[in-house]
Amino acid sequence: MAVGEWTPAGGSLTQPEPEGHAVRWNADGRSTALPTLGSAHASAEDVNDAGVAVGTAERADGTPRAVRWSADGTVSELGALDGDVKSRAWAVNGSGAAVGESENAAGHAHAVLWRPDGTVVDLGALARSLPAP
Repeated sequence: MAVGEWTPAGGSLTQPEPEGHAVRWNADGRSTALPTLGSAHASAEDVNDAGVAVGTAERADGTPRAVRWSADGTVSELGALDGDVKSRAWAVNGSGAAVGESENAAGHAHAVLWRPDGTVVDLGALARSLPAP
């Protein structure tokens, strides 16, 4: 979960079932449930000062996809690189550009930039995390 300078926070709330529900908390502490892409699971990872949130939502078939929630809560799928099957958004800046990852069926991931105009830019291959000691 990330918190902007003075504005909303995003995250996910799990209760009592295992599905997480994307939630945005406003500066006054009110929470707003954010919509999914047809499944019961979504998670907001970052919110910018304009109230635009990004994260991941599952499609009805369970496939995770990067999403952007506008300030009014409307969800939009950000897509993936051509041929990839999964995507996740991790952060959004003040102009609405988001960064995250796109993954193919073999599990190879690339860092991506989603521009506000909908363009998806491949930023290169990602090395996976080292195992915990």
